[in-house]
Amino acid sequence: MTTSRKIPTDWIKNLDSDKAKEDFESLLRNSSRTLRRLKDLCDEYESSIDNGQLSVKLFEEYNWALRQAYMNGQKQAYRKVKDLVTFIER
Repeated sequence: MTTSRKIPTDWIKNLDSDKAKEDFESLLRNSSRTLRRLKDLCDEYESSIDNGQLSVKLFEEYNWALRQAYMNGQKQAYRKVKDLVTFIER
């Protein structure tokens, strides 16, 4: 028997009632296939950013620091999305 992981509170924190929270949690749990695919896509996008950061040519650009900061921000956003779907079991 498997136990369900807790859904991060960000998903339901602004919902008005306990019923709305329960309904939305049920919707999320029934969307596991879609949410798994979302996580996989975030993994792919994050990996492509990592691969781009390994290029020595990146440092030849005069604004490489701004580009690096931008890519770090993208990675952080993908990680946040992945954190939101950690309740899904593989």
